[in-house]
Amino acid sequence: MSSYSTWFEDRRSPKGEVVGRIKKQIIYESLSSEIVQKIEANLPANQIIDWIKEQTRNAHYERYSLPLEVGALNNVAGDWNEFMVTTAFSEIAVDINDGSRQLIVTIFPLPNTQISSIGSNQISSRFLSLFKPSAFNAGGELHAIDDYKDKIFFSSPDYIIAVLRRDCLDLFQNLLINQARRPSDDAIYRYLEKTLNASELKAAVSVKTEYRPDRRYQPLFEADLVKQLGRATKQNWKFYMVSSKETSADTSLFDRITTPDAHEHNYKLVDGSFVFLRKADLIPLVENAIN
Repeated sequence: MSSYSTWFEDRRSPKGEVVGRIKKQIIYESLSSEIVQKIEANLPANQIIDWIKEQTRNAHYERYSLPLEVGALNNVAGDWNEFMVTTAFSEIAVDINDGSRQLIVTIFPLPNTQISSIGSNQISSRFLSLFKPSAFNAGGELHAIDDYKDKIFFSSPDYIIAVLRRDCLDLFQNLLINQARRPSDDAIYRYLEKTLNASELKAAVSVKTEYRPDRRYQPLFEADLVKQLGRATKQNWKFYMVSSKETSADTSLFDRITTPDAHEHNYKLVDGSFVFLRKADLIPLVENAIN
């Protein structure tokens, strides 16, 4: 196990004791070899989270001789769950690519969208920043939105699923394997930024721990923008929802929800919602997206 000195940042508790603030990313990466093995064994995600919590509790006690607050662990559990989604998606893509040497399936998180400076002529949307600039030129796949692409702003969907037609399988397998162990790494996004063909992008995915009523709006807004952009440019982009817990109300909403544009042009806003309890739960999503 890695040195515990990197797992925590020293801080003073209200009682004046020196305790540790959890460095969630470093802990996950330190335990990533074991986490990948557990995900590949299709163990339940909550069981893996409990194991990470136990390792963290033990490390904190060994370093500070004090118990770790339960609330501190609960505050980072959602992030660890999302890291596991990244790991699971990465491993699924690696498995698919191992079985087919012709096309490259890649799944990666998108960085947060940032507003570009006025007059910079830069695209704010990280989603649109993926595509090669020539795609917006006359005759390009995305020319229909060229006049207003730099005015489109929406939060980044959590993940992108793409199928590449390029001679670089070994490179992407290594990138995916690294991403499985370092889920906060954005190497795949940086490699693909401004190089993607519109037809290579297959789907966007939103991931939440659970859908409280106020947490439904953002991903549904993202779905609406992705679908409207797809219709405007004649791209059949899909949008999926993933959570660790989904109520019957959530399921009904995602299956039935529409907008005036979606109703008029007869397309679904959400192509499917999936509950992530283990790696196998995400395989149908990926298969549906790429086929």
